[in-house]
Amino acid sequence: MVPNGHKTGVDEAGKRTSTRTFEPVALKPVGEWNEYHIMARGHFITLKINGQVSAEFIDNDPMGFDASGILALQLRSGPPMKVQFKQILLKQLP
Repeated sequence: MVPNGHKTGVDEAGKRTSTRTFEPVALKPVGEWNEYHIMARGHFITLKINGQVSAEFIDNDPMGFDASGILALQLRSGPPMKVQFKQILLKQLP
């Protein structure tokens, strides 16, 4: 949804814009675990990888925004790969 190192927004008319705001976060070598921290609060989502902000997203489209839905772990299409997840914690924020 947001490239590594970018801040992406959707305005009230549904137009999406993305700007490079951060240095892209380097992932750890294959075989080592990366830590992802995703915080969604209202219209704002922040992704941290290994403690560094990697991406931000803000959705101000009243017709497209939905605060409810499904939480899913996604794998992109491409060459064969192995993806593993561990120690998943879901916490409701006040």
